[in-house]
Amino acid sequence: MDKKRLFAALMSASMLCGITALAVEDNNAAAPADSNAPAADPAAAPGDVVQPEETMPERVLTWGKIKEITKEEDAVTAITIAREGKDDLVLNVSEQTIGLDSQNGQAIGLESLKEGDDIYAFHSPATTMSLPPQSAAEAIICNVPQDAACAMLHTVEKLEKTEEGGLSILTDNGSLYIRTPKQEEVDIQPYRTRNIVTLDDVKVGDRFFAWYGVVAESYPGQAFTEKLVLLPGEPAEVGNGNAADPAPQNNNTPLPAAAKTGIIVDGDMVLTEMPIEKNGVTMVPLRSVAEVLGCTVTWNQDEQSATISDNARQLTVYLGKDSFMSIPAPAVNAVGATAPVSLGCAPYAEDGRIWVPAKAFETMVGYTVTIDSTSVQITHEKAAD
Repeated sequence: MDKKRLFAALMSASMLCGITALAVEDNNAAAPADSNAPAADPAAAPGDVVQPEETMPERVLTWGKIKEITKEEDAVTAITIAREGKDDLVLNVSEQTIGLDSQNGQAIGLESLKEGDDIYAFHSPATTMSLPPQSAAEAIICNVPQDAACAMLHTVEKLEKTEEGGLSILTDNGSLYIRTPKQEEVDIQPYRTRNIVTLDDVKVGDRFFAWYGVVAESYPGQAFTEKLVLLPGEPAEVGNGNAADPAPQNNNTPLPAAAKTGIIVDGDMVLTEMPIEKNGVTMVPLRSVAEVLGCTVTWNQDEQSATISDNARQLTVYLGKDSFMSIPAPAVNAVGATAPVSLGCAPYAEDGRIWVPAKAFETMVGYTVTIDSTSVQITHEKAAD
């Protein structure tokens, strides 16, 4: 197995476990104190190792060789990769899928990829039960040197300055700290723009690429990077005080069900996020559902609105406004807006996501939403053809 395959295997296993491996401790050795480490469980007996709570990762890393590229009107819509020792995987691509050259940190157009290329892919943990399985691609990484680590994609969950003037970034469901040197010693650049960015521009909810080769075996893990690529902040920057109705944190509870499945899209795609009930209304994460349905999502910071679009319809929702109405997509060149409806709860932003009533997708026309005690099922009617 060459270095590239070994790295992919190790990093895939690492991300799937949320980098939760714990170092085996010598009970006779004193470990140095870490002010950032989680507090010890007071109920644990001396010498017990407290296992972290297992959580699904936000994204999964996989490696493979491009077997087939599917295009529509010269735009890449899917990439099928052959994976060593595993089934092929179909990566569904949208306008939001990131393309990155790992060697120089620059954006690439996915149209430049070709069959036979080796790529890394960050994709949703949710996959279809079809053969080959399918999953939504968040990022496609190419041109990874044989002797270097791949650019790793993360989301900022917690952020603080270090004594040296760098950043300590908590990510991967609280299982990994990524630390940087001070501003003068770090290479930080934006994705797809020539704007000047600094460590001060990094915010909770932002996504970023980091290059590092070693993760210390602790919990949380520890990694050091001197290179970052900062991705656009939407949708993590939504709801920063401009919304008419910022969501209260104490009014949202998971749907009550002992064996609930969660959110099922098109019959076989189970999302990792769970539905939430607010004011008696079942809410779902807008972007996650929309992109699995094959829609695109765009964010307007000035208007605090998000627009969902497919080939036929588009729906714009506004934070704090309980009114939902869809119109024909611009490419359709038709008229026929739906009547505005109130669904009992306005869209709101929380935890870097926009939450909307599940029934909002029915206003798009062509989607069916079924809610019961165990699941929320959102089906694109074309999927039944």
